Amino acid sequence: MNKEHNKKHHIYFNEIDGIKALSILGVVLVHSGFESRLSHEAIQLINVLRFFFGWCVVGFFFTSGYLNEKNNVTTAVLSDFIKKKIYRLIIPCFVFSITYKLILVFISSFSDFSWSMALPKNIGDFIFFLVKPVGPQFYFMAYLFFVSVIYSCIRAFFSVNYVLWILLLAIPFIYRCYFIPEYIYGQSFTLIPIYTVSYVIGAYFRDLKNTNVILFFCFYFIFLGFIYASNVFMTISIPFFLFFIFTKWKNLSVFVNKSKLGKYSSAIYVWHAPIVLPFMSIISVRLIGNGRTAILLTLILTIILCILIKKIVIRSPYLSLWHF
Repeated sequence: MNKEHNKKHHIYFNEIDGIKALSILGVVLVHSGFESRLSHEAIQLINVLRFFFGWCVVGFFFTSGYLNEKNNVTTAVLSDFIKKKIYRLIIPCFVFSITYKLILVFISSFSDFSWSMALPKNIGDFIFFLVKPVGPQFYFMAYLFFVSVIYSCIRAFFSVNYVLWILLLAIPFIYRCYFIPEYIYGQSFTLIPIYTVSYVIGAYFRDLKNTNVILFFCFYFIFLGFIYASNVFMTISIPFFLFFIFTKWKNLSVFVNKSKLGKYSSAIYVWHAPIVLPFMSIISVRLIGNGRTAILLTLILTIILCILIKKIVIRSPYLSLWHF
């Protein structure tokens, strides 16, 4: 069955893991700009790295679309798909947010730390405490749920080709009516069309036989970048171009995946903020100072600790809600 499945689909899981590995590096770096403790030179380097890794969230939408594509979408399949997405995205978003809020309430009781989180004092605060995601990364889970479910509903009636080409034609008009976002990551609603088209392109690439077609998507968004004089559109094409590179030079993706970052990208994503990364930054600064090298040490320590937490949590059946 696996051989038949692989013949039907041109699956590039190694290439996808390579993109996930680079994407998670970008996510951690994007969230590493602690201006209160890092030097001016270090913050300047963070800003440069944010520019080069700004495509990281788009990369995750692209890989999610690739991995979640359904060929024959029926009502029964769609219902099952939505349930799985609730368990995979919405419930973890809720669980991790509550967990972090309770930890932050505990931490805020110590005057040595600047984190602040108060327990709810009324019903309005309690609802806000339960519902609002915490941390700079959890908007992704809510947006991915929305994009994947809406796309799957549409796929029950139209082919992926039809959906993709409509989106490609619509994107220029959408941003003709609304302002182009300054950054290509974050929770701004103006980014949802970009996240959506990246997800759908990922789904389209899953059945792609001729990888040279990928270059068309790269040049299309580069062209939009020139038309709108915006780096945002040019940045969209980076995950697609990386996919093309990895499919042409497979040894490159093998080399990247030796780090196992793609395999552990989900765990690093949910565990790195808002607790682990700031603490590792404090430790790094105290160990080696607040210069540029602190960024690298923070990155390494954060990734190691997130992977360690993942390994500990997954071994306990009592922590199943935190298995991610």
